[in-house]
Amino acid sequence: MPKLASESSIVPEASLPNRMSQFFGKLARGLGWGPQPTKVNNVNWSDYANRAFTFVEGPFIIVPLAEDNISEDPNLAYELIIHKEINSSRNAYSLLRTCKEEEAKGAMEAYSKILIPLVDSCGKEVLCHNVLQKVLDFLREHVTWGVAHILAHFGFLEALKNETVLAELNEPEEREGLYPLHVAVGIENEKVISALIAAGARIDVVDLSGNTPLHIAATKSVAVILALKVKHDPVLNRKNAASETPLQLAAQHSKLDNIKQLIQLGTNLNHREEVPDPANTSYWEKIEKLVLAKDISSKDLHKGGSFVHWVKTRELMDLCLDLGCDPDLINNKEQTSLHVMVLRNRIQCIVTLLCRGAKANCADQEGTTPLHLAAAQCSATLTQAFIVFGCDINAVNKRGETPRHLAASCKVDDKAKSSERDKVIYLLHTVGASRCQTKLSACADGCLDEGNFNGVPLYEKPLLRSRWIMDEQLSRRQILEAIRWQVQNRTGHQRTGRVLCLDGGGIKGLVMTQMLFVIQEVLGRPIHECFDWISGTSTGGFLALMICTGKSVQDVQSLYYNLKEKVFVGARPYEAGPLEEILINEFGEDTVMSSIKYPRVMVTSTLADRLPPDLHLFRNYESPMSVLGIEEENVFMPTHPPDKQKVWLTARCSGAAPTYFRSGKSVRRDENSRKGSLSSG
Repeated sequence: MPKLASESSIVPEASLPNRMSQFFGKLARGLGWGPQPTKVNNVNWSDYANRAFTFVEGPFIIVPLAEDNISEDPNLAYELIIHKEINSSRNAYSLLRTCKEEEAKGAMEAYSKILIPLVDSCGKEVLCHNVLQKVLDFLREHVTWGVAHILAHFGFLEALKNETVLAELNEPEEREGLYPLHVAVGIENEKVISALIAAGARIDVVDLSGNTPLHIAATKSVAVILALKVKHDPVLNRKNAASETPLQLAAQHSKLDNIKQLIQLGTNLNHREEVPDPANTSYWEKIEKLVLAKDISSKDLHKGGSFVHWVKTRELMDLCLDLGCDPDLINNKEQTSLHVMVLRNRIQCIVTLLCRGAKANCADQEGTTPLHLAAAQCSATLTQAFIVFGCDINAVNKRGETPRHLAASCKVDDKAKSSERDKVIYLLHTVGASRCQTKLSACADGCLDEGNFNGVPLYEKPLLRSRWIMDEQLSRRQILEAIRWQVQNRTGHQRTGRVLCLDGGGIKGLVMTQMLFVIQEVLGRPIHECFDWISGTSTGGFLALMICTGKSVQDVQSLYYNLKEKVFVGARPYEAGPLEEILINEFGEDTVMSSIKYPRVMVTSTLADRLPPDLHLFRNYESPMSVLGIEEENVFMPTHPPDKQKVWLTARCSGAAPTYFRSGKSVRRDENSRKGSLSSG
């Protein structure tokens, strides 16, 4: 126990930080003795050895100043000395001069908690003039820091052998809630970081802002991130109080190398808590490709988001989506990847996103959709893309602007741009884009309610065009009103025989999807609820099966674009591998036809192992002959019943058009049989 001059000067433990703060505040305001009361002075211990010590604690001594150094103040002046070995003749250090004994005791109490463990462990590394001055100056600015924090800042690693220091390794300071590991990361000292972790510092601690050491490291360097050793650790995806992950902070600071390092360690690309499976080799191979990629825009990093906002090419966009990136993830401005790609005019990336299921109607913080941006840029190509994928052509942003208004009010000087603007207005008009109901300051003839300009067609045949206008006026309204009347006046459940037949024709199936979009919009119900029977052949069979398994029309549209990009490549016959992979991804490898409960579905194919070939119908219900108990006499191998027939194989066989793909051979009850095959009808 230290020798006290007065018991009344003992500081309660709970109030120590406040007392330290008050004490250092006084020193900062210049109170105390002399012009530089806190300057560390190198003194001769022999000048103090014979004096009466007022107070002693470890290497600290409070002594009265020599008479020739006492100021004119009537109070006795005191000096705080540190000297490791009182009985030796070595030099000592004067840490403080003050007129008040209480100030000297307060300083001793504050300094002792920091310096005693450091001096005991590090000796001369700490007990020298320059180091003492730096430590004490720093301590006066960081009054809530403990000895472990000071160790982390200055790198006194020998002190990690001290029990007092180890006990404070996972204790926060009070002002910002920082832990020693936060401090070491903040100054980017990899050696100290590694030593702290080896000594037991936790990597999942958080400060008052919810930041882990990794959050801070993400804004520093790759070396600092690696020093934390967080591979596949949940801390990679922990969010701070602002709901930001380390990956998001790295992006905001435009640290592309840090971003790549974080995803290699296991950061979730969608800023979710789940860490990718370390055993998923396919995933990590794709991550390596993404890390090595050069076509990543550093201009968009600071806006946040994810890789789907930053990549520049279709190939990289596909890679990101294959890795599970959410195409509808938003950045700091609430923009999805579609918004960013429109602003950067990356058409191939936009089509890829739309094909892979990105929502075309997502609005940013201003209520702006991607179609608003495309129209404002007078891009006919982008406008067509968003119209095809079902973007709301009459969406209104927070300024009351529609895409048509933005196109019509766009000021252009160049003739080519003016022509493009007129095409955009025409495209929007032909699909029913409304004029402005409320006049805005920038309204023009192309959007004013009383305006007459409807844009300029991309191409025009006058006679056909005039007849088409007449047809539209005569038929469109009557047809739509008739359909709506039937839907609205239908009462109760009726046994009906509503049949939807879907033809094949490869990529021409896109026309069918657009027709189904319109039908669905008019009826106000999903397509599979509107029909009792759905049949299809070839790619029409794909469409039928997708609708019956609960996929949306947009999902079907995406499938067709995937077929175009990944299957119909090169010379015929096309490779069946990519087709089969797409079908398995869509339907699941083990899903069977009988799992489709409603509506009834028929998919056509041909039994090609006989002459003449026979029609075969894949069904999700028992065939009439099975219901009647009639067994067909057939020398050929029988086909699978619905509860054994896989859905993806059904689609594969219906799509096995001669000259396009080889026939499907895996539909027999004996799947290893080579005796026959099925092809599309």
